[in-house]
Amino acid sequence: MGFYPQPLAAPRPMVLALLLVVVLAVELALYFPQRGELGVLVGLYASVVWSLPIGITALIAWGAHLAARRMRASRDRAEPPPVDELVIVQLPTIGRYDVIPALTRVVESFEREMPDWYREWRLDVVAEESSPAKAELEALASENVRILYVPTAYRTANGTERKARANQWMNELRIAEAEARPDVWVLHMDDDTGIGPDTPPAIAWVIHGNPWGLRHSADLAQGVLTYPRQYASRFWPWLADSIRPGSDLSLFHLSTDSGSPFIGAHGELLLVRASTEAEIGWDYGRNLSITEDANFALTFGGMPCKRSTWFPARCYGSSPESLRDLVAQRQRWARGLLHVACNRALPRRARLMLAYAMLAWFMGPFQHVVTVVATAYLVGNPNTSPLTRELVLLWAFNMSVVVWMYIEGLRANVHASGLPRVTCRHWIGLVLIPWFTLIEGWAALLGLADFVKDRLGLQSGELFHVIAKTHDGSGGRRAAR
Repeated sequence: MGFYPQPLAAPRPMVLALLLVVVLAVELALYFPQRGELGVLVGLYASVVWSLPIGITALIAWGAHLAARRMRASRDRAEPPPVDELVIVQLPTIGRYDVIPALTRVVESFEREMPDWYREWRLDVVAEESSPAKAELEALASENVRILYVPTAYRTANGTERKARANQWMNELRIAEAEARPDVWVLHMDDDTGIGPDTPPAIAWVIHGNPWGLRHSADLAQGVLTYPRQYASRFWPWLADSIRPGSDLSLFHLSTDSGSPFIGAHGELLLVRASTEAEIGWDYGRNLSITEDANFALTFGGMPCKRSTWFPARCYGSSPESLRDLVAQRQRWARGLLHVACNRALPRRARLMLAYAMLAWFMGPFQHVVTVVATAYLVGNPNTSPLTRELVLLWAFNMSVVVWMYIEGLRANVHASGLPRVTCRHWIGLVLIPWFTLIEGWAALLGLADFVKDRLGLQSGELFHVIAKTHDGSGGRRAAR
């Protein structure tokens, strides 16, 4: 890896409590009752948009508390014995020249870290038959690494595309090779997301603790996504990605560790029993291919007698390399998740929860402090206080949770980078949180526009822009053709 990551630290709910006290004190000091008709209108607008996310922020806070308790309980756990079951790492890639540097780093991480913990394992790199960088892909092959190509003529029954199509082809291949068994595990990864020394033993504990045939054994598990600074070409997109491990250490922990994912999953560090994956499959159709991982997890959540779990380990990914890439990535997620929320084959409760979370996301630009203050001044009433003093508590809580997620996510990314502590430069960078949240909300609105076009049949081109991944962690970029 070239650097030595610090241990994954438990989230700190007490930091959230401290933030809440500080923010609440400031907002109560600034509170001034609304007066007149314009004041009521401004107060009503601010009350709605700033109170709306309370359901999601409450789940985040509760998830952080449970994650902290879970991680403290597993802190002194001994090393697991080697795993006898077959573990197949599945790594789809677009196979372009500009993703080869990250892909090479990922493959090397598995060849370095897996042998000590797994007696039988294999890494399947899956690319398109038409991939331009075939020579570079073939150079990655080894005793434990297979390079496979999805035939250009391959079509699924429902017209699934992109990564979901490759996953479905691999699913069918495992069935044909008699590997879709309950004693075989599939670890899904991305071509920019590798592992470190802490990842294999944590996965080994999941496999040892969930043998096939026991009533309460889990069939799906997920860990934490982190983003080392070494894999990011620019400082501020790396800071913006602090929100992602912050989410994993709170909301996604609560969802996955509940036994039935209710908010989805991400496609990295996703461990699934091969027989369960064969039951579900990945053939969801074109639009559900955009965020196939979330659709898979919510389909899993609707299956009786299936249980998920969470494990306190991380993988190491690459942050977007530019503002354009960051917006394109979030835009794609928003577009795809809306299609998932409209998938009537999923449990209604999960769809409603996802729709609510998406609504809170879309409201980002409208609840942004600049928007609210500007609106108040435009209508001639600069007071942005809520209609009642009691709503200040909701506002303070929502704001504190967002700031806390960036703080804890930054801490997780700094530790994944091998740095001993978060520096003043990192902390100062968090003054950009209002800018980050505005970008996130704007990208979500662009995704909403794409979703509407999809539903109206006005969009039939490329599903999504695959961002460049040129960093390999060596302190710079490898050459990309």
